[in-house]
Amino acid sequence: MTSNTYLMEAPHYDEPSISSMTNSGSLDVVQSPWEEKNISIEEFVSTIPVMTMFPLPSYDSRVILYALLYAILFLIGVCGNVSVITLIRHVHSTIPYDNTMIYILFLCCVDLASMLPLPMTIVDQILGFWMFGTPLCKIYRILEHVGRALSTFVLASMAFDRFLRVCYPHKKTR
Repeated sequence: MTSNTYLMEAPHYDEPSISSMTNSGSLDVVQSPWEEKNISIEEFVSTIPVMTMFPLPSYDSRVILYALLYAILFLIGVCGNVSVITLIRHVHSTIPYDNTMIYILFLCCVDLASMLPLPMTIVDQILGFWMFGTPLCKIYRILEHVGRALSTFVLASMAFDRFLRVCYPHKKTR
């Protein structure tokens, strides 16, 4: 029996194992792939095709520019929305929220949800393909489109609320 090691302790393929037991109860001897071909382990490893993704394809300067722009927008957006939410919660901790503050808080939350896919967009732009799988692709699209629609509706309802407050200032709102 020989022990073959390559970079770290490899299993002994020529020793019988429980997984190689047949129905009759006898053990079959399993040989390593390099022993089956009568070559050394180094020759066997050199025949294994190596699939690499790097170096990445040559970039167009626009791809790098878009990736940097998305990264800057992500950082500014997250910092800005979190600071607005924190400020409103801190200032309005003792007084009740009015309609405008509720709209602004909801708009900040929608904007944060819309910005979650930006890092995935950056990676997609740099690599040139979607590497996150189908479930994240669907979540990405949902966050993108629902966020866009919700922010539009929040701005429209805020504008309508302002319209009612300006045109009918003495009318009591619920």
